[in-house]
Amino acid sequence: MTHSGHDLEQPFKVPVRRPGVQSRWSIILAGGEGERLRPLIESKLGHHRPKQYCALAGSRTMLEHTYDRAAAIIPTRQRVTVIGPGHDKYLNKNHEYATNREAIIEQPCNRGTAPGVFIPLCYVLARDTSATVLILPSDHFIYPEDRFIAQAEHAITAAEQHPHHIVLMGAEPDGPETDYGWINTVDTHTGCGLEANVLRIKQFCEKPALDQATRLYAEGALWNTMIMAVKAEALWDMGRQCLPGLMQDLAHLVKLLHARRVGRFQSVDPMQLIAQIFSALSPIDFSADVLQRVPSQILAIPLRGVYWSDWGRPERVAESLDRIRNSSQFCFEETNQGPLSVHGA
Repeated sequence: MTHSGHDLEQPFKVPVRRPGVQSRWSIILAGGEGERLRPLIESKLGHHRPKQYCALAGSRTMLEHTYDRAAAIIPTRQRVTVIGPGHDKYLNKNHEYATNREAIIEQPCNRGTAPGVFIPLCYVLARDTSATVLILPSDHFIYPEDRFIAQAEHAITAAEQHPHHIVLMGAEPDGPETDYGWINTVDTHTGCGLEANVLRIKQFCEKPALDQATRLYAEGALWNTMIMAVKAEALWDMGRQCLPGLMQDLAHLVKLLHARRVGRFQSVDPMQLIAQIFSALSPIDFSADVLQRVPSQILAIPLRGVYWSDWGRPERVAESLDRIRNSSQFCFEETNQGPLSVHGA
């Protein structure tokens, strides 16, 4: 049978998932530029590099920490990492994440977090339409890792039991933070039988004013970590519901990637199609333009006994490390670096 480029113009439809088939993938988001941490990093390194490629505590970079967390749950060939333009030079070529170049997607430009999620989703769907995907931002501090990994596995199981929902992991707040997004939950669980509570979403609030953050804190709302588990086909459908133009373009990318995987269209570079898609895009935020538009399709699992921080500001880095070192709740392994030591990979 012969095929032509016209095949790629046909609409992409996610096939019906076969009952009983459960396959787990991870998408690691490493496309940010870390501008708010630039003063700290430049003062330590003498030049800038995005924070996910820096070792801000200990010997591993933030990306390496994130990848290692994924590696504890997800099989080797089922981890995809998306990086920003020009970030290839920051990769640690000696680390496991750099050994499979096909699993590292370099965005041609920055168009927000939504393309950063849906572009690697295309790579997953082209290989495995039954996938459950764990999405992990790479610029977070999480401690202790073993406790987080156990709860992330709960989130994946919940996503498999609720195949039409995103399961979002929410951090328990320690105050009325105005830099974070918040998720307010309904005080009822889904009854899915998991040890961790799986809660329904009532409201999203992105970076609220102090009075609103104070109210959310008093109501027991959670911080939105953007760490989530979801069936790949469900996430695709949510994207098509919220961002139909983008998803129509990305459908051609899925078909091209699948065709190349089975030996067709080898001369066509998927990055050329990605560059075309990005060139016509305005920035799209995954939280504001997807999550907040489908609250009924999102569940939340609170992170219990896990310290989480989005290291967006230098003072937050120092606060986190000081808190962990001084807390009797955790056993923090001391390193010979100071709390604000920065090392490139």
